[in-house]
Amino acid sequence: MLIESNQCQLLLVDVQTRLVPHVQDPQRLAFNNDRLLQATRQLNIPLLATEQYPKGLGHTIPQLREQLKAGEIAPKEHFSAYKNGALKQLIDGRQRRQVVLCGIEAHVCVLQTAESLLQADYQVFVVEDSCSSRNEQDKQVALARLHQAGAVIVSTEMVIFEWIERANTDTFRALLPLIR
Repeated sequence: MLIESNQCQLLLVDVQTRLVPHVQDPQRLAFNNDRLLQATRQLNIPLLATEQYPKGLGHTIPQLREQLKAGEIAPKEHFSAYKNGALKQLIDGRQRRQVVLCGIEAHVCVLQTAESLLQADYQVFVVEDSCSSRNEQDKQVALARLHQAGAVIVSTEMVIFEWIERANTDTFRALLPLIR
């Protein structure tokens, strides 16, 4: 099952200022999520960023927040973004049945969001190197569980190459800096 750029949307979960410093490899997390956001912009793929309790946990990190437009950041209370009524409506309203999912923490909000999306018959792609947790073991257990549940575990470069589909195009040349 490949990710189709015209059938997917990106969901960035809780990459917030007071959470990022406490997860494993925060620089890699920010770098890979930045690449995904840049690719979505160039390919016109819809995206949505969530923030869990932003008053206490801060907002999306500046490196990513500066790429987001009005209406693309939404607060949430449930750990699963899909169980928040307004977010569910936004996700469903796009009528794109593939969701590329990244963010933190892999074993809490990413896991519960993915499980909810799978139950709603979405095709879910969890980007392993664009997710993190405070503890690496928690992340690995979450990824194994999600794989067993039917989510496809992918990497940032896999996502970008699947969105591009072929070489020797203007799109390929435009996105090449993100994959070098």
